[in-house]
Amino acid sequence: MTWQTILKNNSKVYEDYLNDLQSWAKNIRLEEDELELFNVIFDSLESYKNNPKKHKSSIIQYEYMLADEIGDDMDNELPKLPISFFNEEGGKKWLGKRF
Repeated sequence: MTWQTILKNNSKVYEDYLNDLQSWAKNIRLEEDELELFNVIFDSLESYKNNPKKHKSSIIQYEYMLADEIGDDMDNELPKLPISFFNEEGGKKWLGKRF
């Protein structure tokens, strides 16, 4: 596996996550203030798609904010990035074996 493949896979996972978030927001009925909050947070999350791992703490903070403000009261669970997305071990192990 090359580093280009790793980056491409991470990009795909993050893109899927953003698509899941959009679908989630469309499928539930958000009040106007919740929709405004969602749109602001979504725009921020979308701005990180070129390098989401660099913005790990912000992404996690936004996920908690969405869950607290919107997601916890809904029947539908808020989409989240897989925990393994931010796992640095995979890349380090791969790099260690390669070089």
